[in-house]
Amino acid sequence: MMMAPSVGRLDARGRQVLVSQARRAPASWVDGLAAHLRGRGIGVRRAFDGPESIRIVETGAIDLAVLSADLPRMDGLSVLRIIRSINQSLPCVFVAKCPTRRLLEQALALRAFSVLPAPVDTAILTELVERMFRKFYDDEFDGQGRLRTDR
Repeated sequence: MMMAPSVGRLDARGRQVLVSQARRAPASWVDGLAAHLRGRGIGVRRAFDGPESIRIVETGAIDLAVLSADLPRMDGLSVLRIIRSINQSLPCVFVAKCPTRRLLEQALALRAFSVLPAPVDTAILTELVERMFRKFYDDEFDGQGRLRTDR
């Protein structure tokens, strides 16, 4: 699947992305995403279980989260549910090894921006993260992902 090229250069310097993934899972997509984002001045915080993910979000220093469905000590949907009680507008991508229709519906009901199958294509995830930053943090948008109409 081909993604449309990004318009302009993303300026998200100083932003922070949380990437939550079980330690035992292959980390190649996480490493690729982290290297790409760090190259653009975006910080990457990693968490290896559900409670650690929640603690990081509670600090308030996260601008976007990429959550795995398969986390130790607490599944990804439970983490997303708790994140929503902490920060209702935090943009989140949900990654699942075998996303069923039910899991998809639950994640989207919790306002996940997108649900991707694992293993994740790093190029697609990177493009998605950049688009999310534009949509949620660019001046052309209202902070809730909608284009401004007051211009």
